[in-house]
Amino acid sequence: MKMRVLFATDGSAGSAAAAKLLPQLVRGSADPVLLLTVAPAETAEEIFRRTAPLLESISWRLEKRVEHGDPARSIIRVAEESAADLVVLGSRGRAGLLALGSVAERVARTAHCPVLVVRGEHHHPMRVMVGIDASEHSERAAAFLRRLPILPSSEVRLLAVVPNLREVARLHLRVPSGVTTLDEQLREEARGRLAVETARFAAAGVGAASEIRSGDPSVGIVGAAVDEGTDLIVVGSHCLLPIERIFVGSVSEETLHNAPCSVLVVRESLAALPLPSCRQAAAGAAAW
Repeated sequence: MKMRVLFATDGSAGSAAAAKLLPQLVRGSADPVLLLTVAPAETAEEIFRRTAPLLESISWRLEKRVEHGDPARSIIRVAEESAADLVVLGSRGRAGLLALGSVAERVARTAHCPVLVVRGEHHHPMRVMVGIDASEHSERAAAFLRRLPILPSSEVRLLAVVPNLREVARLHLRVPSGVTTLDEQLREEARGRLAVETARFAAAGVGAASEIRSGDPSVGIVGAAVDEGTDLIVVGSHCLLPIERIFVGSVSEETLHNAPCSVLVVRESLAALPLPSCRQAAAGAAAW
């Protein structure tokens, strides 16, 4: 398995939690692990010294790198230069919530590859929840999870959240006729998508449970994670232009802000984005 991982650490408790998980993420891969910190040289050495015991089992694979300047921009640039398949970093958010504009948020929003933001300790086996919707982005997220060596020993739950059309109609449309039929259609389509993904996980040797909830997607995902004691949420993501971020935001970003656990955001490569405006927006967002 090829998996080039960039682990960005600042020596914090959040980074320590990520370091404990890292050996499981690179098990079975012969690729080096890039250990990055953005700090003055003397501080960087102290960070590496504190991190070393947590990574002793993979110490022979570590490539250390020190950068200076803005942490988010540095992490994103090094990830692209090193052709990383995955960026791993810890969350420093209080009480499990990610601060708006934090380094982790900016990296997850704009990195060219999947980003895992680690929060706290994890169960064994790990409890993983995958958000499934009608987009190719959720398919990509599920496929990436199946590449990770943590999968065979994890408990996987696939979650689809469909709009509560009856409630929307009651509050806004006041046109209840036909809503029940449409609601049933959305649920049937969700059941079909869950069945397809369940079969794909089964083919990978993993049994996955599935569930459908109603409501706002990010609220539903976070709520289910709380209910199930989830360790890791996996969501797909796509490019949003600045005006879209202002008015509609992003399910992956809302989940990242509010989740009580680790979140893996799987987004398309910047090179694959169809519009120059999307590529420019993604590159510029690192400055937020």
